[in-house]
Amino acid sequence: MEHCISFDFECTTEAIQQFRPGIYGNVFVPDISIKSHPFTVMHVPGKENELRIVFRVFGKFTDLLARSLLRLVEPTYDQEHLPIPKLMMDGWHGSNNLVEHAMSHEKVMNDHSIFRYQF
Repeated sequence: MEHCISFDFECTTEAIQQFRPGIYGNVFVPDISIKSHPFTVMHVPGKENELRIVFRVFGKFTDLLARSLLRLVEPTYDQEHLPIPKLMMDGWHGSNNLVEHAMSHEKVMNDHSIFRYQF
C-alpha cells in the first residue's frame, strides 16, 4: 500500500491555543507499536477546533495505521462492530516560531533551489 492518508481530530481549546504551524505531535497506537512516531499537524480549514494529520504510507507503522483507518470507511465492513484504533498523541514539539526562525537566515532553501530570500 503506497499512498497518502489523512485524518481529522477534535482538540481541546487549550490544545488549539498552543498549536503553531510547523510543529508536530508524537502519535502512539498501542495495537500497532510500542513506540510513538512523529507526525506533522495542520489546521482543518473552516474548523476552529479540528486539526489534521496527513501522512504517506511508508514502513510498517504507517502501513498498519493506514489499514486500520481505511477499514473504518469501507462500506464492506460492519461499521457497528468495527473497533476504532486507539490513538494517543503528545505534543506540541518543534519551534514555536518556525517562520521567524527561517527568516533569520540568509537562505532558507539549499543552494540548488531557485528561491532565495534577499535582505
